[in-house]
Amino acid sequence: MHAEIWPDRAHSLTEKATPKEPPMPSAKSESELHEILKSLLRESMRLHADGANGTRLGRADGYVDGFVRALVESGLSDHASILAIVRGVRREVGGAATGEVASDSATLAA
Repeated sequence: MHAEIWPDRAHSLTEKATPKEPPMPSAKSESELHEILKSLLRESMRLHADGANGTRLGRADGYVDGFVRALVESGLSDHASILAIVRGVRREVGGAATGEVASDSATLAA
């Protein structure tokens, strides 16, 4: 579709750069990019917990989705590392996903 407009730019983000097109130097390290993702996730989860309006939630979630896609498609992160980051931030923000529950014999009998 855009090949006729920008014929030298008609390739996917996942394709390797051609010799006439050197790879763009990374301004940030992988760990710095993961910290940015953690910050975006914290903000998104905070907005959800605070009951923010749909526009703000959509924007925050869109930032996270776009950032994750860029990390994965550029080859800087894989799905497993992204899932580990999301799991860690969820645990940090909301506590453990499971926990022990003390049972009450009166409740169990009812």
